[in-house]
Amino acid sequence: QGEIIDIAMLDSVLSLMEYPVMRYSTSGVSPGPIGTYRPAIPPPFGLFKTRSEVIVIAAGNDRLLKRLCDAVPLSPSFAERYVDAEVRKDSEAAITLEIENVLAQRDASEWISILKSHGIPCAVVNDVAAAVSLPTVQNGDLLSRPEPESDFPYSLVSSPIRFPLDDQVRDPGQPPKLDEHREQILSTISAAQRP
Repeated sequence: QGEIIDIAMLDSVLSLMEYPVMRYSTSGVSPGPIGTYRPAIPPPFGLFKTRSEVIVIAAGNDRLLKRLCDAVPLSPSFAERYVDAEVRKDSEAAITLEIENVLAQRDASEWISILKSHGIPCAVVNDVAAAVSLPTVQNGDLLSRPEPESDFPYSLVSSPIRFPLDDQVRDPGQPPKLDEHREQILSTISAAQRP
């Protein structure tokens, strides 16, 4: 029998960030971004600084580049110089600098609104603190939260894979205390080794 599998993009990304999420939940310090290297997609596709914060723009094809040139707006010579995707790949630093010079004139929220109105995929770059604070995360069951007075006061990221047709319990509960299940485990191993 078939099954539906539901995997949300945000949940998938956060589930790959087990270490940064745990680090944030224990220290309160949000780890910073480490880059967006991707050689197969021509720029502009990646992180860009605005006046207020960093955003991601995904305009890696000719159609989206034309929309970006209209939205930002970039000079007509920009579109002419970078019409070829291979030229764009070789000119990423120059492209980024030129786009960021224009983006520096407004805050991220203004640019997101403008870019989205032109059909350009974009978003504000969230740090771990902002990502785990998103309503989608807070209202979902991706994070297991520590119980009050817990010996393990950390948030853990659950699997993002959902099977909506099953009644599944997502929260695995708190990790066991040291040796909490020792006797049960040794008993199981001992029983398995008997002839």
